[in-house]
Amino acid sequence: MKTDVFPINYFQAIFSPRKIFQFRKKFNWFQLFVLYLFLTALLVIPATLSFSGVKVIDENQFMPHVKELLTEQTAKDIQQLPIKNGQLNDSAVQIFEETKKGVIGTNLSEKQLSEKQYSLNFSEKKWQIHETIGGKQYVYQMNYSDKFSPEKITNQKEARTSINEEFVRNNRSSLLLTMSVTTGFLLFMMNLLLVLGAAFFLWLTKKSRLSSIHSYSESVSMVLASMGIGSIIALFVGLVHFDITVMIGIQSFGMIGMLFASYIKTRFKDSRGVEDK
Repeated sequence: MKTDVFPINYFQAIFSPRKIFQFRKKFNWFQLFVLYLFLTALLVIPATLSFSGVKVIDENQFMPHVKELLTEQTAKDIQQLPIKNGQLNDSAVQIFEETKKGVIGTNLSEKQLSEKQYSLNFSEKKWQIHETIGGKQYVYQMNYSDKFSPEKITNQKEARTSINEEFVRNNRSSLLLTMSVTTGFLLFMMNLLLVLGAAFFLWLTKKSRLSSIHSYSESVSMVLASMGIGSIIALFVGLVHFDITVMIGIQSFGMIGMLFASYIKTRFKDSRGVEDK
């Protein structure tokens, strides 16, 4: 099997400060882009796994106004809801809490709901949150899960938490996708600035006779190779304990350390007649 082919040659380079420099011409721009996506993905994986275990999210993301209607009395009313086997066994129309702009109740009519800017309505087979966020209206219609137990609610805080957990259960896939994509985009942009910035300073050394770095792609190649070990370590740290700040720090300091080691080993100068080691 050939070892001097992409991406095997990349993994040969990341563990050797000398090869980080010597292999700088082995990757074209497309390969460099693939490597960049790979290094970014290493940080996204722990984030996605961490998000998959989330039970509650910030209430302001889906019910900033409805949460204010979840009072102590409303919590007691919700506690009495006869929800069994994914269904509300009560067809009566009840209003638990109502203000000029919002309402919480059971089996409310479309007319009652349309008159309010936000609402929480429990019907026989579905439950619904209607919210106005940032001037836009959102309607979330969800099923009752087997884990939704209103009878266990004893106060306002537990009511909010229970509604939050049920919302997450019903929307876990879309929430996971949204949070992963958002985190991935932020990491993509942050790492892009780091890589391009570090590569720019390496590229400036081409003006010196003491440096054999002659192109920007060579500089980018060295930076991405230097990020390899740090990114892998950051991945395993993130799998044990997810902290995006710590992971980015490990990746960045790993890159700096390997670039410095590469400079110590090679002085960024090619030596004729010396084989890669």
